[in-house]
Amino acid sequence: MILICSGTLTTSNIENYISRNFLFHLLRNIQSEDSREREFIKNLIYKLYASFLVLRKQIKNNIEHLIIDFVYESIDEEGNGISELLQIFTSIVKGYVVPLKEEHISFFKNYLLCLHRSKALHSFHKQLSICMQEYLKKEPTLFQFIILEISRHWPCVNSVKQVNCLNEIEEVNLFS
Repeated sequence: MILICSGTLTTSNIENYISRNFLFHLLRNIQSEDSREREFIKNLIYKLYASFLVLRKQIKNNIEHLIIDFVYESIDEEGNGISELLQIFTSIVKGYVVPLKEEHISFFKNYLLCLHRSKALHSFHKQLSICMQEYLKKEPTLFQFIILEISRHWPCVNSVKQVNCLNEIEEVNLFS
């Protein structure tokens, strides 16, 4: 963190210090059970993303990969790190230009919406809702996909999840 803040790292020498493999493993550590470690990694990734354009694509790809892993392969009941990943990704979405690229819409439909199916939704629902709102600010037509996904996977027996879903519908409705 000191290297990043001190200004000794530049776009030309960043690859001497931070490899793709290092960046991938750094982001993978965001799934730690220790909330302090997750917060530190989140802040570090924010700094790297903001400071070095050459790392942005790799950071975004790694975040997408971790979300895909969680959605389709994880047996993690807690969802450690997903909240922090969504916070980082929300700041990335804020920088998207309108109209959204097809790859951004595809990721939204195929992976972010699938997070509503998670048993650990309660641990990152607020951040997911904020991310959905940012997408809707850029592309209001995505509202229908959010409603469809929530209704398709309505939590019949979990009242807390029902309330969360209703709150999200209310919040995203403001942006449609």
